[in-house]
Amino acid sequence: MKNQLKFVNDVSTVEEFVDRYYKPERMHEDFLDPHSREYFELLVKSRVEDIGIYGYTLISSHDSVTGGAVYFKPTELSLKKVSNYIRDKK
Repeated sequence: MKNQLKFVNDVSTVEEFVDRYYKPERMHEDFLDPHSREYFELLVKSRVEDIGIYGYTLISSHDSVTGGAVYFKPTELSLKKVSNYIRDKK
């Protein structure tokens, strides 16, 4: 049986989505490591850019803790947070 793309609705921000669903061994084990934090920020920035272009973002089955691909489409409230995030990072 092939993995199907699964919508997740138990997170409200891109940061939560990345933190909850991205495999820790591919991202960060310890936020005290500055390189780990930088990589986390790059992942979030990339996912925010996806939302700006496509209206959603995803994590592949290879990188997801679920073993299947997952996607996140923000609500109106979290879209405002994404807009603020983009504005603050410029």
